Amino acid sequence: MRSLFLLLILSLVPTCEAAAVFRCEDASGHVSFTQLGCPVGQAGETVVADNPPPGGRSVTPMAETKTKKASIGRESVPFAVIGEREDRCGRRLDEKERRKAIVEQRIVAGMSRSDVERALGKPDRVSGNNAEVTYRYKADKRRGEKSVSFDQEGCVKGKAKSGWDSDRKKRPSR
Repeated sequence: MRSLFLLLILSLVPTCEAAAVFRCEDASGHVSFTQLGCPVGQAGETVVADNPPPGGRSVTPMAETKTKKASIGRESVPFAVIGEREDRCGRRLDEKERRKAIVEQRIVAGMSRSDVERALGKPDRVSGNNAEVTYRYKADKRRGEKSVSFDQEGCVKGKAKSGWDSDRKKRPSR
């Protein structure tokens, strides 16, 4: 009875199928790939992306290599990157540095407001002056008082003012 039930459940599991990918090209010649279909005004064709499981089929023959001829006078067509993180802070930090600073609870010029909130939490006080905003964090057991200033784009302007010394080992004497 148990094996019959297991067999029934396994027969209902859908099998993996190849994914359909759409190749979209707009009027200016930019090419993008998506699984959602092409936007209005772009020519598109379906590309079947089949990725067989390892050991599931016979060995796939290697493709023949084609020698690329030098294109004289032909400009390369730029491609569109879809799903890239928008950064209004001028890409002063790369992703690795930004993640490391958040984990170490350090504030670095070029971080966004959401990055600062991920690193230090919600501010205790927010003050604004025209388009510039300042987050203030009260001193607690883990850190001293901090003040972080943002420019009109929502990016950290400079180094955070802190109650900690440069080595972050002890609090300053009061």
